[in-house]
Amino acid sequence: MSPRLVVATLVMCVALIYASSFMHLTNTGMGSPDSYGYIAASSVLEAGEAATAKHAILPSGIANRVHRGVANVLQILILAVAFIAFLKRKAPDSPSLFVPMTALVVSLTLAFLGAWFGSPLRYPWIMMANLAGGFTLLALFWWFMLDIYAAHEGDGKRGDRIRTLAIISLLVLIVAIVLGAWTDAYYAALACLTFPDCQGQWLPGLKLWEGMSMLGTLDVDLYGRVIIDQAVAADIHMAHRIAALAASVMIFWLATRSWNRGAHFRALGSLLLLLLLVQTVSGIVAVTAGLSVMIIVGHNLLSALLVINILTLIHRSAGSYKY
Repeated sequence: MSPRLVVATLVMCVALIYASSFMHLTNTGMGSPDSYGYIAASSVLEAGEAATAKHAILPSGIANRVHRGVANVLQILILAVAFIAFLKRKAPDSPSLFVPMTALVVSLTLAFLGAWFGSPLRYPWIMMANLAGGFTLLALFWWFMLDIYAAHEGDGKRGDRIRTLAIISLLVLIVAIVLGAWTDAYYAALACLTFPDCQGQWLPGLKLWEGMSMLGTLDVDLYGRVIIDQAVAADIHMAHRIAALAASVMIFWLATRSWNRGAHFRALGSLLLLLLLVQTVSGIVAVTAGLSVMIIVGHNLLSALLVINILTLIHRSAGSYKY
């Protein structure tokens, strides 16, 4: 397997996460409280069809075209990686077929959802699936690259405790990321504009469970604005904050424990602390400074960097590495 092809696929995975975030945020009025939640001009909506038209609301502009282009290039690269991996499956020291084949299934599923549903702007679960799919592809190909560069003649040191802590940290981080995607998909980002509380509220209430109805479509009024329950939106927003706090605690603990595992682990721990600090600051600034599009996109990219950093710790703690 050519490392350059895998690296190119990795770069396109990051580009897809960036393009997906940027497309969604710019098409929902992020950065402008007056237009946030307006996902269509009133001219494209006809009376009586606002809540039922399937393709009435489509992402538009250069962000959408860039997203489609990146997705198409990534699909071609994934097909190439899967095809080459299949041809070389019997070669000595060839990486497992699990990663490229799983990535192929994920990418084809995302392509199907995009083709079948058209616009994801009114489908919370589609928007969440898009973000989760992008992160999944990035994680899979990052792990694949680590396998390619792994050396079986490594020092053999094992870190069962650090690996367990890293896996738990990754799972908690994934929960926080999913809840963040839920916040975006339900247009709940502006439900809480104070920090650390949410308009005087500290814990999610019973309204959180009403937001679990993700299989339907969000209603839109005749002016093209999404109709949401502000109490539900506030609960979803606070659930994301609580999960982010739990993830921060776990990642901080993981980073400090990494310092006692040698220079290679210490470098990853230091990077984790830096990413965690920047991520935390970006999240606070995003709320208190009016939800700038670039800050939110950067917030998502920092989450991706945290994921691949923790994956590297998990992979490295198994020993046998040269990267």
